Amino acid sequence: MSNAPKRAHKTPDDDFVDRLSDLPDGVLCHILSFLDTKYAVATSVLSTRWKNLFLFLPNVVLDDSLTRKRRNKKVLLEFARFGLKQIMLRDVPHINQFHLRCSFNFEEPAIQMLVCAAIWRNVKEIDICVRKGALARTLPPEVFTSSTLVVLKLRGYMELNVPELVSLPNLKVLMLGFFILPSDDSMRRLFRGCKHLEDLSLSNCNFWLVEVLDLSIPLLKKLSFNYPCSIVETKLVIDTPNLEFLDYHGYVAKFNLVKKLKSLVGAKISFVTAPKLKLPFVEDHRENVSEFINKLLAVKSLYLNIDTLEVKTKLHDPFGKSF
Repeated sequence: MSNAPKRAHKTPDDDFVDRLSDLPDGVLCHILSFLDTKYAVATSVLSTRWKNLFLFLPNVVLDDSLTRKRRNKKVLLEFARFGLKQIMLRDVPHINQFHLRCSFNFEEPAIQMLVCAAIWRNVKEIDICVRKGALARTLPPEVFTSSTLVVLKLRGYMELNVPELVSLPNLKVLMLGFFILPSDDSMRRLFRGCKHLEDLSLSNCNFWLVEVLDLSIPLLKKLSFNYPCSIVETKLVIDTPNLEFLDYHGYVAKFNLVKKLKSLVGAKISFVTAPKLKLPFVEDHRENVSEFINKLLAVKSLYLNIDTLEVKTKLHDPFGKSF
């Protein structure tokens, strides 16, 4: 019997080359930026090459959905501690994006501290989604006085309590979804503090407490409404000389276009009829809606859906004659 050593069987792993780790740091960080922060941090155990890469990511994405089955104070503090560590240890000049998906009580100091920490790190974009069922009534006042914030997206079943001091000099995009909008004065303070706002979106917001929604925003270029609740009782004043795109999808409202929108390029109008609204109530807005649409006729691209045309027909002729 031969004493020669047996030749090891060659496996496919012998030809394996880790080409991913050979990529430049910038490319790897770009790839990691698409992951939730928890998963991006988990890549640090792959090898020494990956150990500290997540510290150079400019985005922080926190989602507590994985903790839903363990809803208690200890889990809340662990989640907040993890998030705070990620924000403060990032080796970048500023945080580009801070995304928070929250099912916990948003008013817990530990959760609000995360938002404040992101602002302290000169964040440019904040995107907060408070899931239905989470107690939430207030936002940290620091949100309304950030000098670096460019994009602010807030979605949650909560009231937007606007403090006396609002100063968002660099904010260009404001998106509010499922909010209860406060009094007229609060909204005026908010818009006055956003002098460079260019894009405003109000989706499924409640206007019960607002008698007049005054949108006198000189630099606004895009304005979007989507199913604004109770807007029929609110007077909507639009004074936006630089507006280029208007999108309104919802019930008939008390519109007041202060001036013709000479800069308007595109408009998409969809009036939705409600079964509980009687025709006489809609007729009360006949002249108002007619004037509103007439001021849009100079626009280059105008979209009116079928419901809109039917409503307008009823508004102009309750006896069913063609408009």
